[in-house]
Parts: sequence; C-alpha cells; structure tokens
Amino acid sequence: MHVSFDFDYTLAESSEGTVVCALYALGEMGYALPTSDAIRRTIGFSLEKTFRILTDDTNEDAAARFKKLFFAHADDVMLGHIHLYPEVPELLRRLKEEKHYVSIVSTKLKYRIEAALQRDQLFDLVDDIVGGGCVVNNKPHPEPLLLACQRSNVPATQTVYVGDSVSDGECAQRADVTFVAVLTGTTTAEELQEYDPTIILSNVGDLRPTSLLNRTAN
Repeated sequence: MHVSFDFDYTLAESSEGTVVCALYALGEMGYALPTSDAIRRTIGFSLEKTFRILTDDTNEDAAARFKKLFFAHADDVMLGHIHLYPEVPELLRRLKEEKHYVSIVSTKLKYRIEAALQRDQLFDLVDDIVGGGCVVNNKPHPEPLLLACQRSNVPATQTVYVGDSVSDGECAQRADVTFVAVLTGTTTAEELQEYDPTIILSNVGDLRPTSLLNRTAN
C-alpha cells in the first residue's frame, strides 16, 4: 500500500516559522501586517496564493518578490520551527515494518522536509518526497500527488493521501486517490467532509493502514 502524507499540520507543526517568514517578507515590502492566525490559515497553499490572500494584491511581480523574501528568511530560521508531532516516529517505523510505501507530498520545499527528517533520524523511513519546486503546479492541483503515485508503482486503488486541509482534500479528489483527513490543522471536520474522506482522524497516530486497505477495497 502507498501511504502519502501532507507535511505541515499533518506530520509536523511549523506554523510559527511560516508566520515569522511571512511577516518578514510583508514588512520588507511595506504591506500592512496580517494577524498570525490569518497567516496560519494559508498554510498548505502556494506562497503566491498566500500573498494574494494576505494582501489582496494580484500583482505577479509582487508575489514573486514576496516568495523570494520568504525563502531567504526561511533558510535562516525555518528548520528551528519545524517540530514533528510526537506520534510520527512510531507511525513511520510501523509503516516501514509493514512494508508500505511512504511518501510526503507538500508545498514545503523538499530540502526543508529532508532536513527535518534527517535531524530527527527518520529520513530512511520515507521513500519519496515531492515538495514545492518539484512540480510546475502545486496543490490543490493533483500534479504532485500523481507524481508520487507514479514513482511508487503502487496502483491508485491501493493509495491513500493523508492531509489536514481543503487543499489536501481537493488534491486527493482530483488525483482520484482515497483521502484520509486529520484534525491537527486549522480546518474543521465539516469543511473536510466536503472532500469525502474515507475516515477523519484526530491525528496521524491513529492511522491503521490495514483498516484503510479494507475500506478502500469495499
């Protein structure tokens, strides 16, 4: 079975790093600073879309500058703000022992995810990472998830995507992959229900692939 995960708010809490970097970039550009909660609600979207949501500015050059400033500051501070949820190490080890193929599909840059996994000695438990910059179209476009599925050589009927946001749900739906929702993000169960999750979990530690296999087979 192929078990694919979103990263932010699904496997890890790194929202403070996003807040810090977004505030830095917007401040450098002279925009009014949004609240931390407003920034947190954009996690999972591309930085271009985040910029549009936070500023109501549709100028593409401005969005590109925001992205450049965000990334530059993130190189200095982001890793220290990435904290994998406590249940994640045991989960990844269990999935490896059960011989599942594990991928991460996220808008966060691949090398940031790799750095966090290496720091916590979990890098070898993940088979593939498709991060922001690995594809032309980020979530909710299905391209990154479809790429992970292609690399896995596991049939779509034996694949699930685990995420916390409507962006994750839409991505799974458009890729025709079973969606498993978790409630560790800022999205409510009611909002996630719109994307027909097979199951809604309180956190990824409750994930049981054997049970999911039975559900997807029915």
